[in-house]
Amino acid sequence: MSAAGLLAIGAAGAAVLLLALLDVFMTIFNYDGFTFLARRLHQVLWGALRRGTAWLPDRPRHAALSLGSASMLPITLGFWLGLEISAFAMMFLPGLVAGWFTLTDGLGPGAGTAYYLSAGAISSLTFGDVVARTGLYQALVDLETIIGLSTFTLALTYVLTAFGALSHLNTLHARVRRNTIEPSRPETILARHFQAGHADRLPDLLAALVDDLEDYEQGLRRYPVVFYFHTRRLARSTPRIFTALGQLIELLRWGLPAHEALTRDPLLLALLDGYDTTVDRLQHNFIGPELPPAPEPASREQFTGRDATEDDRGVAEFVDLRRRACEVARLSAEDYDEDPSQEYQLYRDWLVFHHRHREFLQHLSDVLGYAHA
Repeated sequence: MSAAGLLAIGAAGAAVLLLALLDVFMTIFNYDGFTFLARRLHQVLWGALRRGTAWLPDRPRHAALSLGSASMLPITLGFWLGLEISAFAMMFLPGLVAGWFTLTDGLGPGAGTAYYLSAGAISSLTFGDVVARTGLYQALVDLETIIGLSTFTLALTYVLTAFGALSHLNTLHARVRRNTIEPSRPETILARHFQAGHADRLPDLLAALVDDLEDYEQGLRRYPVVFYFHTRRLARSTPRIFTALGQLIELLRWGLPAHEALTRDPLLLALLDGYDTTVDRLQHNFIGPELPPAPEPASREQFTGRDATEDDRGVAEFVDLRRRACEVARLSAEDYDEDPSQEYQLYRDWLVFHHRHREFLQHLSDVLGYAHA
């Protein structure tokens, strides 16, 4: 190969190194969680995992996805180290061909020797059979060791903090589960904490849920790989957790009578806002495309007369939501003696949230490989 060609390879190696360092920096240090290459790597890996396990029965498929998603973190580290090894090998190659290295044990001045030297230098575990003889290449060997050990240390910290971000989702699940009478029915939180219009402990629970959801959203922003973590325990899966959270919000915000102060509690409104913010981030960054708009609501006449109960899913589900809230909160029919216009507006507001919640859960379940929650 000509000298110009070797210099071009060395320059390309420097570009690859800068690319790798930029991705490490953006992934680990960028507060907004924007990554250059790592997120695309995670998307490719997850797509390959989904396709490779699609033929398996449910139980082994979830087990394989669980192990595969956990392996994405060490694969990311291997990807960074692989880029750095390749980059330095490309920069070493012109010096090897030019005779600026001392070679022993029959090693030749080729690409294989360049990769052999680079793979050893990145961890400082070389055997002394390839030794740089000029200041430039001695500095490159030292620089590779510094960068390699720094990358490994930073990646280890990234792994530990990513698992910490994942724990916020588990905390959210555990908090909802601990406060229900029946874990599969989030509405039973009302049966435990809301009796005859008194909800002394619910504000504390709502405040804790707001904090947990915000911690998860922040962790998801800083460590996007957390989204792909798959669990074999379906009750702890992301779609099930968001199903329970959304159902709880619907019951408290629109299931209770409008005159109940809890429906306008600032903590409930903060939980609703946090839920919408997290859904927006998940939809925009991981799921896509945009969710379809909510269907047209029933007319005021249909809703007031309940004529649409049989053929309009929205009205029927809204009626059932209020019936369940009345049942678990032990309220009476008189408590729901509301102005028809006010109840109709509640129905319209609920329909937008409910449709978005349902469509989001379907998309989320499809992307993560779960049956629809």
